[in-house]
Amino acid sequence: MFFGFNMGIFYRFLTLILPPFTFRVFFRRIFYSNLKKVPLDKPLLFAGNHQNSFTDGMLVGAYLTQPINFL
Repeated sequence: MFFGFNMGIFYRFLTLILPPFTFRVFFRRIFYSNLKKVPLDKPLLFAGNHQNSFTDGMLVGAYLTQPINFL
């Protein structure tokens, strides 16, 4: 409990609900290509090619359901 809030609910809101909503407001067009070729049972490496690398990581984290690790 932190200031009377259950951290599980707060964390879930910050990681699952807020990012997709925020990105749909700011980035209205997100295109996927070749999703059928992405292996779901093997490790993957995503390399974003934008000036703001913070946004790239958040976009990947907001739309994938698998656990993600960042460097």
